[in-house]
Amino acid sequence: MGQFFKKALKVLLSVLMTFSLIHTSGVTRTVKAAVGDEPAHSKSLIDNHDGTYTLALSVTGDSEKNPPKTYVIVILDTSGSMEGNTGSAGYEPTNSTDNGLYGFVNGQYVSLTRQGGYWQGYTFWYNGEQYTGQRYNRKNNADRLDVAKQAIRSLSYSLLSLNGATNEDGTTNPGDLFEMALI
Repeated sequence: MGQFFKKALKVLLSVLMTFSLIHTSGVTRTVKAAVGDEPAHSKSLIDNHDGTYTLALSVTGDSEKNPPKTYVIVILDTSGSMEGNTGSAGYEPTNSTDNGLYGFVNGQYVSLTRQGGYWQGYTFWYNGEQYTGQRYNRKNNADRLDVAKQAIRSLSYSLLSLNGATNEDGTTNPGDLFEMALI
């Protein structure tokens, strides 16, 4: 029975070497090695002579971080209670070329600067860069539903822009790190 147990542990150890997953702090790390190579490792099985064994496994190699995916569900109330004014400002899309328009940049509404003239056409700028996205008028006493939509739009932009983004440590997030649903 002792030889069978040792062989079974060796098989188990081989399987563990093949699927080497180490979980730390909620982040999955996979040990990688060059194609066709095994990661550097050592393993030992010591018979304690009391019917038990001591198993030790050490794996060395480059690791790949796999952050856990996050699923966000937003529930939007569209009942009659969402009608009416909030007493605060809101924004509505426009094709106007008037002064005092806003753009949507990095999940926020920002004031745009208009340049040019009627005959050569107007361009809009934010922080020294030309803004070519949708322009918005600011309106006072926004509907509650409009304010809720703006909040969802801002949240969506903030979270979904992290999909596939490069982090400060040089790693790249998966393309589906955040997934969202609207109910």
